[in-house]
Amino acid sequence: MSDVQAQIELQDVLFRYGWGMDHDDWDLVTEAFHAAARAEYSDLGAHEGREAIVEGLREPLKALDVIYHQMTNHRAIVSGDTARVEAYVSTTCVRKGAPGGDMHLYGGAYDNDMVLTPTGWKIKTLRYQRLWEHGNTSLIAG
Repeated sequence: MSDVQAQIELQDVLFRYGWGMDHDDWDLVTEAFHAAARAEYSDLGAHEGREAIVEGLREPLKALDVIYHQMTNHRAIVSGDTARVEAYVSTTCVRKGAPGGDMHLYGGAYDNDMVLTPTGWKIKTLRYQRLWEHGNTSLIAG
């Protein structure tokens, strides 16, 4: 696989992860993770295993009317069948009529370890650090 092809496929894993959350497509989110994945979220805590990660995301997002991820500035360093992938993310959350305001905006950075499997690249370790936020911080229960 060429380095350019790997870069495209690695970005696609993160796009599917974000798109899946945005569109309540939890199968798509699940497909982004390796079965033995670990996720460390500065705002939601740590989760071990693909199913625990997906449930740890699904539960606090259920109350939202809209969630929208924008991922940019991807940087991938590929070494054989492993890769380190970094990206910035800005997220918009909306819950209409919520006390304290309808919107919560926040942003941060991903620093992920990915592994190439027979079914494509998967997130093995996801690390997310929230760097800023604005608006109603009580929209998402963490």
